[in-house]
Amino acid sequence: MENPEGMQSILTLLSMPLFFVSNALYPVDAFPSFLKFLSMFNPLTLLANGIRYFALGDNFSVIGNHYIYTATDIGVSFLGLLFFALSMLAISLWRFNKVDV
Repeated sequence: MENPEGMQSILTLLSMPLFFVSNALYPVDAFPSFLKFLSMFNPLTLLANGIRYFALGDNFSVIGNHYIYTATDIGVSFLGLLFFALSMLAISLWRFNKVDV
């Protein structure tokens, strides 16, 4: 990138769809079926599950929605985030090893 605006536009282009398909704003139950499927593999959904678990506990209600998280749910979320982080690290190392400075 030659200017900071180009990098910011790329980051926004990638992060906004991930944010709106996650359960950070709306419960997954309100999503259409294809968005529910995409939300299962979204790293922001996994992150929101973990934040809710550690901030609010394993059994709580918010705006009429009742949430129950188990240790297995949080473990799966953690492993999903770990897999995502390691795969992004591997892709970035592979890509930046090809760059000549």
